[in-house]
Amino acid sequence: MDHEKIEYEIGSGNIFRDLEIPDPEEHRAKCRLVFIIDDIITKRRLRRSKAAKILGIRKSELSDLLDGLFRDFSMTDLLSMLEKLNHEIEVIVHQKPADPLLQSPPSQLQPTTYEEIPLPVLNGSIFVETPQIARFRAV
Repeated sequence: MDHEKIEYEIGSGNIFRDLEIPDPEEHRAKCRLVFIIDDIITKRRLRRSKAAKILGIRKSELSDLLDGLFRDFSMTDLLSMLEKLNHEIEVIVHQKPADPLLQSPPSQLQPTTYEEIPLPVLNGSIFVETPQIARFRAV
């Protein structure tokens, strides 16, 4: 039996980056939100026509969204859809693990102070619990 050597590449963890799609991080985040929206609709056993009415979009737009054609929907659109499906949105922002070669010595680190930042577009606020973690809650 001949053993062929199979060439492969290890992915970056973001398929959209690997496929060189513009704005891969935003695309990945939007993809995750669409999965959540689809899951909610499925668990509630909503027909697409009823779900579209709840979301305030046409049935054809919902079909496009759930079929993976979500490039024309903004992050704000998708977060608004989750709110319309009666879900609270919480975005957690935290610092990535530091590269030891790029990390400043502890004596040079300055404490970071955050304050509540209003986000009128989404009718919410960012509440920071620690300097490394920010939480967004839709109200």
